[in-house]
Amino acid sequence: MVMRDSEALSVLYGVWGYEVPADSAWCDQAVRAGLACKSGNASLQTLVDQNLPWIASLKVGDKKLPVVVVRVGEASVDVLVGQQTWTLTHKWFESVWTGDYLLLWKMSPEGRVPLRVIAARKRFSGWKRCLNRALHISTEPSAEWRPLW
Repeated sequence: MVMRDSEALSVLYGVWGYEVPADSAWCDQAVRAGLACKSGNASLQTLVDQNLPWIASLKVGDKKLPVVVVRVGEASVDVLVGQQTWTLTHKWFESVWTGDYLLLWKMSPEGRVPLRVIAARKRFSGWKRCLNRALHISTEPSAEWRPLW
């Protein structure tokens, strides 16, 4: 099974306890669940130190495969692909992982997020608005997401 990026984000929301359909799983919707979304490129150790699940982009042949990393051990890495858990060798994971990641974390009770996240939102808000209109996606805020448990 190969997941699309939105399916991987839907799985990541699931790890946090939210049931979000793949067609609604976008970073800009994380605030509805009291979460913040961050993406970038980092070392494996940096992400392990954060102790949070994340989406890793694996490059296998000419394909980009997103997986949700839920555990990193000394010899193996557990990832979620859809509803399946795969255990990969640490060596193989590091050989195909691009270093790209996307993660979610719980915002402070005041709903604060780091300034760099706010700056990125402002920079891309115009582009997002145009893309949403082109794809006929509503930009109106809707109800808050609630955890399953």
